[in-house]
Amino acid sequence: MTKAIFPLIAIIMQFILNPSAHAHPSEMVTHKNSMHKTIEEWDKVAIRDIKKVHDIISETHPAKLDEENLEFNHWLEFGYQKSLLLAGRSRSKEQAWAAVNYYLTGFMDEHLTAGRVLSQSSHLYWAGFVMSYKNGRYFATSKANVWPVDLPQIGDEIISCDGVDITEILRSKVAPFVDRRTYLDNTLEKLSRYMTLEQSHHPLWDPLRPMSCIIQKPDGERHEISLLWKKQTDNTKIGRQPAPQQGMHQIKKGVYWIHASNFMLDAEAFIKFESLLNEVRALGSADAVVLDTRGNNGGDSSVGSRLLRALLKSNTPLLNEARAYWRVSPLAMETLKAHSTSALQIEGRESTRYKWLDGLSESMATAARRGENFIEQAHGSAIDDEDTGQEVPPFQGKLILITDSYCNSACLDFVDEVMSVPGALHVGSTTNADTRYIDVGSVMLPSGLKLWVPLKVWVGRRRQDNVPYVPQIKYHQDLDDTKAVQDWVLGSVLPVASRIGKP
Repeated sequence: MTKAIFPLIAIIMQFILNPSAHAHPSEMVTHKNSMHKTIEEWDKVAIRDIKKVHDIISETHPAKLDEENLEFNHWLEFGYQKSLLLAGRSRSKEQAWAAVNYYLTGFMDEHLTAGRVLSQSSHLYWAGFVMSYKNGRYFATSKANVWPVDLPQIGDEIISCDGVDITEILRSKVAPFVDRRTYLDNTLEKLSRYMTLEQSHHPLWDPLRPMSCIIQKPDGERHEISLLWKKQTDNTKIGRQPAPQQGMHQIKKGVYWIHASNFMLDAEAFIKFESLLNEVRALGSADAVVLDTRGNNGGDSSVGSRLLRALLKSNTPLLNEARAYWRVSPLAMETLKAHSTSALQIEGRESTRYKWLDGLSESMATAARRGENFIEQAHGSAIDDEDTGQEVPPFQGKLILITDSYCNSACLDFVDEVMSVPGALHVGSTTNADTRYIDVGSVMLPSGLKLWVPLKVWVGRRRQDNVPYVPQIKYHQDLDDTKAVQDWVLGSVLPVASRIGKP
């Protein structure tokens, strides 16, 4: 069973929204001072950061010791030299950060990343509308109510800007500093926002700010529009819809909808999740269960494992073919200790998860004293001894899984488990994708950037690196519209679904 203990994507977003909540006071001083450099100094800032990134990856990342991972180790050194050359041309804090991101994106792994929000005085602009990628095309999906020039209407297709194909612009100007995996739908969706909306958490080397675009109306008519760029204000609120609140309700007699949107549980969410599990354990006679992961970016994969086990009980599939190894390092020891402390505070000393993490932490410390490079994570998981309520029979009805394009890390682990159930039906959007290197630790770089680096590797994992899950039935409308999605599932999906079988 895979485990992604550290909730990377969610933690990154918390850090971006409130960086001071995740920094030591001394780190905040470094961050503050780094924001007041002369133009001539930003190249030195970028070079120091990239050298530190290279050192940390070399000292902590499992792939550094994998002689068969030629691509990773080639970029570790070749990309290092290329990134230093780029860093030497940095003339602003945005370019200094972009140079660091240029190095990191070359590893093709979203778990290996850096984050920091830019200062309040950052000059972030937008063109009055936002575009998104869907089914191989780019569309206007939101726009300002009032703008000095004409804007495309929501639903209009964006064909090109400044005479260049949108995908070509994204691949050459955006991907090297944000995400190079442009063969993924999720990546193109993420990158497409940069065309008209500058992002604070991944600055580009140079602002795009195209001056005109060709748009196509739904009736096929094409015409050119001029773009006018204005500085974003504090009231500019454009982004993803909030994730559905985690919980369960009956949407039709015998049909239960479970929002599995949060795998990163704080103390309050943990209590609510325990209550949810008790409800799920009682669904043995349900006709159908929908597991809706929209909004789930990852977190602790044991949350998903517990949810599925509460539903299927003794019929839960066992995914024990893979083995996990942690690279021994001071950062890994510090990270595991922090995880066990968090589990102690949230779940208590007698919880299975705390005992599992505490034992793993002790094994890491012992291996460090012996000078060993890796420890193997014990088979099984933090939930093996959990009471699943066997007095109620396992669920055996129709099982539907919904994903969006942001499903990553522990969310993908959940998809692994659900889709190993014979008869389970996957619908929605193609997921994100990750690599076998997971469970990250974090380090502050000299400039104040925060670096996240994977500490664990899965050997023999069924899911291949950077390969997403493609749903058996795709949803081509607005996946954020819960009512429409539920109507679609009731009217079009459940009639063609089958009851699940035993693994």
